[in-house]
Parts: sequence; structure tokens; C-alpha cells
Amino acid sequence: MTHTQLVEELKSLSDLERQGKQYLALHGDLMHYRLLIPFSYGYSGSQLLEQDFFPEGTDLEIDKILRYIYIPAHSHDFVEFTYVVEGTCEHTINGQRFTQERGDFVVVSPGAKHIVTVPEDCLCMTIKMKRSAFFDLHLPNVAVFTTPLLFACGDDPFVLHTVLSIYAQQSANASYCAEMMTFLFSSLILYLLQNFFDEVRYLQIGAGGDPRLIRLANYVFDNFRTVTMKSLAEEFHYNESYLSALISEKTGQTFTSLMRTLRLSRAEEILRTTPAIKLADVCERVGYNDTVRFIKDFKEKYGVTPAKYKKEKNAL
Repeated sequence: MTHTQLVEELKSLSDLERQGKQYLALHGDLMHYRLLIPFSYGYSGSQLLEQDFFPEGTDLEIDKILRYIYIPAHSHDFVEFTYVVEGTCEHTINGQRFTQERGDFVVVSPGAKHIVTVPEDCLCMTIKMKRSAFFDLHLPNVAVFTTPLLFACGDDPFVLHTVLSIYAQQSANASYCAEMMTFLFSSLILYLLQNFFDEVRYLQIGAGGDPRLIRLANYVFDNFRTVTMKSLAEEFHYNESYLSALISEKTGQTFTSLMRTLRLSRAEEILRTTPAIKLADVCERVGYNDTVRFIKDFKEKYGVTPAKYKKEKNAL
């Protein structure tokens, strides 16, 4: 199926959308999502959880946003991306309402409260990815995605074709489709950073969208091996106590917990992809000075020691 044919198929009303259109004609209002079972299962509250949206073993999902169905404002613990293929839709994130135009690629970060209203003449895709899986991609400037963003891509063919290719892979469900979807998605994000980052629009109201905080977060991601609270505060001219409280507020983690998460994530990747590496070298690469502490933290996070993890992963 060509991408043109795929777009036409997606633009046609699904069974759920037809139900919603009939409801609108009869009642003069949009059908509430709670009337749709089992569709409404994942939307059981205003805080949506990964466990309700991602089948076991799945990190990435793509679909079109349903028209004629009312889904109230909600937040989620995963990362969501919306992309308008045709038309325009109304999108509100953390109280800021804007029109999402054709070609606009919007990042809805974990914890952001949003609602999207899509008319029948609009085709808007939604890509959902587990938070851990997204940050494990180790993309440059990844910290920028901790706040809602808009990339105005217009008629850029690479963005359009890549989004449609991700959907086609999911629909085909062929061998290695999950790997292909992740590869395509990673390429898409890199392309956005390469070609549209200079004009990115921050959608968060308040300090969350402050470019200074984005630079601070990027500094942490780029220097996670050696950065300390003291060096970070000195680099950005903050009081240490204030900066500590700010990090806890914005990330939900203490600085120590955040650095542990970043270092262990990088260590896991090294162990998985570098079979011959020594444990001491892993510790040096990720900023652990105490091997015993590293083993304890790694086992706490991944359930096995680093040595056993490396053996299991490289035996596959």
C-alpha cells in the first residue's frame, strides 16, 4: 500500500468514529469516551498509565486520534507525540490552547495535561512511547523533551513519510517490526532536531518552558559522568539548596536519584552492546567510583548483577 493510499484509509471513519458521528447527529454533542467499551479501559482516569496502554513487550504505539469522540483533559506517565497529516485541530496543553496546523509535530511530555479536539476534515496521528524507552534512545538534547514542544514541519516529506512508515510497520506486524518502528522513530526525532530545533516552540506555561532550565537539563545529560550538585550550581549560578528543590519539583526525583538513573541506564547499554568490557571500565565510563555500590544499585534496578546481565544479554 502506498502512503497516499494509507492516508486515504486513515481518513475514512472507523467503526468507533461512525458511532460517534451518529451520536452527534442524534444528541447534538460528542460521544463521551466512557460509552465506548473496551476502548475506554485505558482512559479510566485523568492520569493515564503505561500499563494500560502498552501490551507486554511493547514500547511504542501509533494510531490516529479518533474524531467525534470526547476524551477529557488528561496527563500520562509516558511520552506522547501528535502529528497533523491533513487539516488542523485544537490542542490545549497545561491550559495553553493553540491550533495545531498541518505538519506540526507536538511533544506532550509526561505529566503535561492536554486535550485534543480533531474535526472530521483533520487527520492527526498520535505516537506513544514508554518514558524509559524514549530516554534509553540516548538522543542528543534529549532533556528538551521533558517539556511540551512544537516543531513546525510544514510539508516536509521526510517527517510525513516516516510517520506513515511507522504506522505501516505496526499494521504489517511482520518480523522485526518493533525494531523497525523504534529505528524509524529515532531517525524522525534526530531529523527534527537537525532541521527544526532552532525554531522549536515551547508550549509549557511557566518555568517548565524556560530555555535556561532546558539548557540546565541538557548540561546534566551531557555531563552525567562527572557532574555534581556543586558543579551544576556553579555552572548556572544557582544556590545549591534552591537548585536541589527545583530539580525535585521538575523531575520528581532528587538529584542523586536522577544521576543514578542516568548512569545505570548508560551502564545497561554498555553491558548489552560491549561483551568484552570489564566491570571497572563500565564504572569509569558512567561515573561510578565504587564498584561495590555500582553492583548493588544495578541489581536493585535490573534484578541481576551486572556480570549476570551481560552474560544473559550476550547469550541471546
